[in-house]
Amino acid sequence: MLKKLNKIKTIKYLDRTIGNSILKLLPIKNPHFSDRIKSILVIRPGGIGDAVLLIPTIKKIEKIFPKAKIHILAEKRNAEVFSLFDCNCEVFRYDKPSEFLGMLKYKRYDLVFDTEQWHILSSIIARYVGKFVVGFDTNKRRKNLDVRVGYSHTRYEVDSFLDLLEGYCRYAGLSVDKKWNYPFLNIKTSKLLYDVVVFTGASIKQRKWDIVKYAKLINKLNDLDLKIALIGAKNDVDFNKKIAKDCKVDDFTGKTDLKETAKIIASSRLLFSTDSGILHIGAALGIKTVSLFGPGIEYKWAPKGKNHKTVNMYLPCSPCTRFGYTLKCPYAVRCMKEIDVDRVFKAITSLLQDMLFVALQPIRQYN
Repeated sequence: MLKKLNKIKTIKYLDRTIGNSILKLLPIKNPHFSDRIKSILVIRPGGIGDAVLLIPTIKKIEKIFPKAKIHILAEKRNAEVFSLFDCNCEVFRYDKPSEFLGMLKYKRYDLVFDTEQWHILSSIIARYVGKFVVGFDTNKRRKNLDVRVGYSHTRYEVDSFLDLLEGYCRYAGLSVDKKWNYPFLNIKTSKLLYDVVVFTGASIKQRKWDIVKYAKLINKLNDLDLKIALIGAKNDVDFNKKIAKDCKVDDFTGKTDLKETAKIIASSRLLFSTDSGILHIGAALGIKTVSLFGPGIEYKWAPKGKNHKTVNMYLPCSPCTRFGYTLKCPYAVRCMKEIDVDRVFKAITSLLQDMLFVALQPIRQYN
């Protein structure tokens, strides 16, 4: 986990230094618009969550340009997301030199969507490989863009990505339907296995909840005769072992890849999660969710609709994350520490009751 965080910090440092230096040397981009789009590149660095929430946009791009060759430039953290749905796209990783160089041989894509929200290097790559570039107008990166789209932290990320497509279509005189619905991921499962799947992981430590509280919550759900599963990455194994030792729970932590994890979620009634990429997978699958929010921006990241509840203390100091940066907390992360078990338990059971329309009942399909 530490190695992963250091790599992310290095990339952000290079973006601030090298990216800004290159940007100063570049003139404002001249557009080379074509009404015959044969090749499209979608740039999506970052984690799992952004990639999941980009899926509705990719599906609409495929529909508008059915004959175009579509490539996605991703990275190790999120590339696997694009294998979770029927996508006629080829995925390249910028952090894998052989794949990145392979993508560069297609230099001069007719159209590039740079979906990065802030950093500069992605817009430089987009400018280099793209004849016509669409991206977010958030800083000086705008000089690399032909269509500049506004960005808001209070707008759900699915809709922000669709704004990019709308911005291009408006320029090109095309129409686009921006409507979307859950589910937009479809992973088939043979039967219902779990009432609640619990994901405890987080990309930053400030989004973690307390081990003791997780155990108390799961025990309260066990008292209702509910079947519970724990999921997480390899770096969550020790954390989840401490939870599982005092609870009745099936622990899959560190034992499944992303697709297998998604199948476990798809076989459940509800996902309880931190503010994370796994949360977005659950919502995209059409599974009910309860999520914990503190440092992260609820308006931007929390799943929408009556099937989704957030637990948020709404302290004056939160949210404090902007464009992937979370400052050191001077208040000992009160926004997460003050979330109590009863509040979460109430949110979970209310959603399960709404779904069943009767008092809670145990699942009968599993052994």
